[in-house]
Amino acid sequence: MQPLRFGILGAAQIARKLVPAMRRAPGVVPVAVASRDAAKAAAFAREFRLEPVAGYDALLARGDVDAVYIPLPDGLHEEWTLRAAAAGKHVLCEKSLTASCASAGRMVAACRAAGVRLMEAFMFRFHRQHARVRELLAEELGAPLAYYARFGFHLDDPANIRLRRAWPAAASTMSAATASVARDWSSAASRPPSPRSSRWRRGTAWTPRATRCWNLTGPAAATWPLASSTISPAPTRSGRSRGS
Repeated sequence: MQPLRFGILGAAQIARKLVPAMRRAPGVVPVAVASRDAAKAAAFAREFRLEPVAGYDALLARGDVDAVYIPLPDGLHEEWTLRAAAAGKHVLCEKSLTASCASAGRMVAACRAAGVRLMEAFMFRFHRQHARVRELLAEELGAPLAYYARFGFHLDDPANIRLRRAWPAAASTMSAATASVARDWSSAASRPPSPRSSRWRRGTAWTPRATRCWNLTGPAAATWPLASSTISPAPTRSGRSRGS
C-alpha cells in the first residue's frame, strides 16, 4: 500500500512535535515543509530531513504530496484548507479548526466537494487512557452527569499571536481542547447515567449541554482554562426541568 505523503504548511513550533510522530506512524511519510520565508523553510527541512518549499501554494502544487498538515494561526485555517481542498489534498488541521459554524461548514463542504478528508488535530482522542474512559462510559457508567476541566498555559510575550484579539479564534485553542473532551465523553455513552447515581430518577430524559469560553488575564498574560459539559434533566413542556 502506498504511504500517505504529507506536506507541512508552515514551519510552526507545534509542527516540530508532529513530524517525528509522523515518521513513527505506519503508512505515513512527511515529505516537505513550506514557509513564506525560504530560509525558515530550509532550516526546518534540514532539521527534519524534508524538502524545503518557498511559499504555501508551491507546496500544494507538488505532485508528491497527498495531504497537508496545517499548523498555521487559527485565522488562516479556513483559507488554506479551502486552497488545499481545491488542490486535491487531504487536510489535517490544527485546533481550533476555525472560529464559527459558518466557517466550519465552508471547510467541510469544500473538502467533500473535492473528495478529500478533513480532520482537526486533537491527538487525545487516540490516547489509550481516553479510549478506556469511553469504554467505561459506554459499558459501565453511562452518560456523565457533569464534566469540568482546566487546561492552559501562561503567556508573557505581548507579541504572541494568540493575544491578537483581531484574529478569529486566536485565543480559543485551549478552551477548544477541553470542550472537545467534554463532547467526546458525553457522546461516548450509549445510555443515560447509571441508576446508582444519587441524581438519577427513573424516567428522566437527559440531554448534553456544552459550553466554551476563554479568559484573558492581562495585556501580556493569558490563560484559557474554561470548558464544561453538563448533563442535565431535559425540560418538560411547562419549561421546568424534570426533577427540579
